[in-house]
Amino acid sequence: MNGLFVAILAAGAVAAVPGCVAADGPTGTIQIGGLLSLSGSSSSSGVQMDAAVRLAVDDFNSYLNRSGALWSIEWVLEDIQTDPDTALDAIQSMNSRSIGMVIGPDTSASLERIMDYVNDNGMLLVSPSSTAPSLAIPGDAVFRLAPNDAVQGRALGKLLESDGVRVLVPFWRDDSYGNGLRDATAEDFEDRGGVVQTGVRYDPTTPEHSLEVRLLNKYVTEASDMYGADGVAVLVIGFDEVDAIIRTAAQYDQLASVRWYGDGSAAQSGALLDDEASAGFLTGVEFRTVQPFVSNGELGAYVRNALAADFGEDISPYIYPAYDAVWIIGKAIEAAGGADTPAIQTALPGVAGQYTGALSSARLDGAGDLDSANYDVRSPDGGFWESESKYLGEHDLLVPARQLAGEVEVGVLLPIDNGPRGATLAATRLGAEDFNAFLDGIGIDWRMALVAEDPRADPVRALALAEEMHQRGIGIILGPGTSASAKAVKLYADTYGMTMLSCCSTAPSLAIANDSLFRLVPDDSQQGVALGGLLESEGAGALVPIWVADPYGDELHRTVSANFAASRGGMVGDGIRYGLGQTEFSAEASRLASEVEALVDEHGADRVAVLMISHAESTNIARAASSYDVLSSVRWFGSETVVGRAELAEGGLGEWAEGVGLTAIQTTEDPGRLHGRVQAHISEMFGQAVSAYAYPSYDAAWLAGLSILRAGTIDATEIRSVLGEVAAGYRGAIGDIVLNEAGDLASADYAVWRATGDGWVEIGRYSLADDTVTVYAQP
Repeated sequence: MNGLFVAILAAGAVAAVPGCVAADGPTGTIQIGGLLSLSGSSSSSGVQMDAAVRLAVDDFNSYLNRSGALWSIEWVLEDIQTDPDTALDAIQSMNSRSIGMVIGPDTSASLERIMDYVNDNGMLLVSPSSTAPSLAIPGDAVFRLAPNDAVQGRALGKLLESDGVRVLVPFWRDDSYGNGLRDATAEDFEDRGGVVQTGVRYDPTTPEHSLEVRLLNKYVTEASDMYGADGVAVLVIGFDEVDAIIRTAAQYDQLASVRWYGDGSAAQSGALLDDEASAGFLTGVEFRTVQPFVSNGELGAYVRNALAADFGEDISPYIYPAYDAVWIIGKAIEAAGGADTPAIQTALPGVAGQYTGALSSARLDGAGDLDSANYDVRSPDGGFWESESKYLGEHDLLVPARQLAGEVEVGVLLPIDNGPRGATLAATRLGAEDFNAFLDGIGIDWRMALVAEDPRADPVRALALAEEMHQRGIGIILGPGTSASAKAVKLYADTYGMTMLSCCSTAPSLAIANDSLFRLVPDDSQQGVALGGLLESEGAGALVPIWVADPYGDELHRTVSANFAASRGGMVGDGIRYGLGQTEFSAEASRLASEVEALVDEHGADRVAVLMISHAESTNIARAASSYDVLSSVRWFGSETVVGRAELAEGGLGEWAEGVGLTAIQTTEDPGRLHGRVQAHISEMFGQAVSAYAYPSYDAAWLAGLSILRAGTIDATEIRSVLGEVAAGYRGAIGDIVLNEAGDLASADYAVWRATGDGWVEIGRYSLADDTVTVYAQP
């Protein structure tokens, strides 16, 4: 068991949960058993969970009465005294009375003791508070409305790392909860480079622990002598007995000289802060504890206020899942059409996934545990436990509890277009929308507001727009998409402390450490190698490039030419360099034809290739080239900016492109967990293959938002300092994101695309790691 801090978002009266009672539903009274500790070391939470369940039973029965149902539920409670053997006796007694559905038990030790019996006898359990990782078993009859402690271990490990702790001495109760959390924390902290000492494991049935605390003092003294007290910390894991342990520890000067951390149970103890000596000790050791938190649903404030009348402000966080457990079981009975336990077990995960009550979400993971893994970091302050930061398990981030409010504007410099050019902006907007929904789910009040402008591939316009954004107080820009525009904006952004996060800029000259520009694509030194490898694999021996005169075109031309000539023995002609913004290419096509013809005479048409490094004007280049037989007799290749241009792969020009085997590459990553969402959204909007740049555009919005959340400010300099950490823990549309020293995506493979006359088809992949092209089997 551990703490579950719930951020109250909305108050409200009892509201009926939508649902229908089956026409052939149950009748009479259905008993739900309860295994909670009204005595023993976890009783402080147990008595409050009992009160929450009783409130829920009354509310659910009122709902049934209003619905015209012919049945009701009855709460049958057994005090298991925080004792696993007593819990086993109680569950056996309930089974003998044909009570097949049970809420509880409240500790992992008791749950571990009774699990086999429950599964063997066709019963069903819903625990509001058990969290031991070892009990997360898919397909069993146990559901837990709390996340398992594997994530709490990561939260503690992250907190210890963030605080600069080097050595951890654990002190924990010897049961499935304590052992599980100790092991999870130790494993994570060691993975982060920390050292975990043997520590002290104590018997939770022992009435006092002075001998164990004395041993702890010995271990802490030894660790302090070796590493220094400032690098040593104690982690205490326990239930109500932690009060007495802290009071005993306060008598040792050495224990008072190191930092202390605790699981969520400690932060439920008001008695610790009421005792002057204990409160002083906790303040002196900078005591900090973590508790899982989820956002309250519409009934959260109602449940809290109802119990506060009897328990005051020292409310257990477990009251919320205890209350919801009744409703979820009740709604599962409705869904199953009766009290058949196996049918209820089958229905319950779906019911939980749709339910909102005291918790905003009761969605369960594959093991039947609450699919929520965020934690609140709390410390004593003025006689109360105050939240100081939050750990976001999905992203391995600690963020300040004090956050911004209202709308936070983030600039966007990407094409605004109702056609495919608008895919990057559409993906960015989707990312911001999903990020704002995430903020709502964790109880954060501010929202990201995108301010989008179209630079129209014009570097001068891009700079003017960036200046306007800065003057309006915007310090973070998503974009620009082209390297020419990024270069134009970069000096201004560097000078005035802005931060840019580009989906698409790849010029190697912009790969500069500690500047304002971050890029979710690798720079073109890698694309040059990939294009060289593709040309070699396709049998090209002589290359004639045609490229745009901008940072992107010039630098990619240099890198691919150097790779193809120096590393692969190819010959590179002078080629054709044309102006940025140019739209007419008859003269360039004539010159290109002359150069290609000379090489064809020397090497043969099958060994000569044209490489096109261009933007939207690639269509006009191809149209002009199609008038020359010699240009139609050799292979054509393209940079990543060519892929996906429909005009090149359809109609009459598409037939020409298919004839010359127009082949191009584009970065590709192993799809992340949100890849499919972006793909479906963009495909629905534009009705064609999704640009590879849509995916980093989506992720850029998330990284900007998470960086603001992590820094607790919109100061762009602070955003820069945390963006690498944020990226390392983020898993989005493009999978793992590792930024190099220049703030660019460290590496990626490249998909190989070919124009077919009916569109673009991915035909293979280039692997940067082993410099090979793998061609897929074609249908």
